[in-house]
Amino acid sequence: RLPLSLDNSAECEHEREFLSEFRPGSVRYTARRAGFALEMDVFTLPDQPTEGRLLTLRNNGEQILRLRVSACLQLVLAELPEDSRGNLKVHWDAPDNAFFAENPAQQFCRGPAFVSPAFVPEAVETHYSRFLGGGGTVEIPNMARSGRPDASVSDTGVCVAAFTQVLMIPPGQSVQ
Repeated sequence: RLPLSLDNSAECEHEREFLSEFRPGSVRYTARRAGFALEMDVFTLPDQPTEGRLLTLRNNGEQILRLRVSACLQLVLAELPEDSRGNLKVHWDAPDNAFFAENPAQQFCRGPAFVSPAFVPEAVETHYSRFLGGGGTVEIPNMARSGRPDASVSDTGVCVAAFTQVLMIPPGQSVQ
């Protein structure tokens, strides 16, 4: 399910549209609501152990759309998530605008993984518990609401690449 919340107003179910389009090696998730569309393309490369994700936000309305975009990708780099807990080395590299992660204990595929947003985030976090924050939920994490991680929350050992940024999208335009 793609959460799609522009405000707290109630709306009719027929005013929203959620689609999934599966193709060989990729899937596109689409959500549309009241002049706004969100598309997430998830794909793999046929000759590399790689997954790509491309998020596109479209303003089909008549006014500038201001959105706080927050993304959180769990970094596993192991066969099972619990196998990587406490083993990952994750850091944010501001000059490269990317998270780099490595699991020295990984036997399957050695080397770093990276996550890079197409914009310079206003805040980044590598601990899931701090992204979620005190009082945050899976659907509305504290970092998505406040724009910054919650440093008062203890680390649970789950590593992520999380970032947030406020974007202004003019009418008829899109951002990726």
